[in-house]
Amino acid sequence: MEAAWALIDPILQTWDTHQTPPLAVYKPGTWGPPEAYDLLARDGRRWLNEEASMMLEK
Repeated sequence: MEAAWALIDPILQTWDTHQTPPLAVYKPGTWGPPEAYDLLARDGRRWLNEEASMMLEK
């Protein structure tokens, strides 16, 4: 149990400092948050799913 908390505590402390971006959220049943598309687009990539790829073009 102590080893698990040794791993989790630094994560929780970092989130509490507000030095990290907020978690990306999205509605259930959708293809994910815009950040997911942005992440791939940075390298010139896109999702294989056509519906998801169309969201990039919007």
